Amino acid sequence: MVVVIVEDRFFDKFAQTRIEYSPGFVCLTNYFTEQFDLSELMREPNCFALRVAGKSMIEDLIDEGDVVIMRKPSEFEGVKNGTIVAAQIDGQGLTIKHYHRQGEIVTLHPANSSYKEIHAAADQVQVQGVLVGVWRSYKSR
Repeated sequence: MVVVIVEDRFFDKFAQTRIEYSPGFVCLTNYFTEQFDLSELMREPNCFALRVAGKSMIEDLIDEGDVVIMRKPSEFEGVKNGTIVAAQIDGQGLTIKHYHRQGEIVTLHPANSSYKEIHAAADQVQVQGVLVGVWRSYKSR
């Protein structure tokens, strides 16, 4: 059974539903036993959302058209190797990749074997955000 609660920031209301799975059909009822408050994703300070273009992270289940929720790291916070980030390389746009730094070289790894890694000097890479969550709407697919 799954319950999804989404805060409607315009009306300060919560939408609640319960999904029960039975052989052959799904039944929506007014009862619920578990809650997921998706609005928590955006309550962290310095969060922002980006719509994904491209399929470079598909093996991590981040697909074109998804919305990624990112949190801007503080200037004192180091980004750990392996973290999924939105990074900007001098002279280029944002890219969402796995971050790896070794010495003064940063490598941005895609999660799609068809794409190549991006290598750059550490001083040319600006991490704009670290991944907090992913939202996928099947309505737009």
